[in-house]
Amino acid sequence: MVYALQKIWETLVVTALIAAFGYAATLYVIFYAGAVLGETIMEIWDPQYANSKPSKVFKLKQAPQSSPLPEYRSEAKILELENWN
Repeated sequence: MVYALQKIWETLVVTALIAAFGYAATLYVIFYAGAVLGETIMEIWDPQYANSKPSKVFKLKQAPQSSPLPEYRSEAKILELENWN
């Protein structure tokens, strides 16, 4: 999963996050298993604007395997992204 994320971080993810949230935002992220085997969902949002700005959702595809990630969004642990840009 880390390799898949590294491949798209600078070109896709950071660009989308800056456009949606600006440069100076503290962002939260959760990862959870997608509906398709080997798919991981990464959802990122600004906690200060959780009710007014939609989150950004990215789907990561990796080799099919059993995932240790939760299957439901509500079960995911929230992490804070620091120095993401």
